[in-house]
Amino acid sequence: MRKTKWVWGEYAGLVCLFFMLISLAIAITINFRFLYE
Repeated sequence: MRKTKWVWGEYAGLVCLFFMLISLAIAITINFRFLYE
């Protein structure tokens, strides 16, 4: 049971990081669009 909990914790952390990177990329692209238009 402990191993599965570890795996789930690591997986959740990776997913959070992935979503953070995606939101950051979207924010940057929106900012660049407003700057260059």
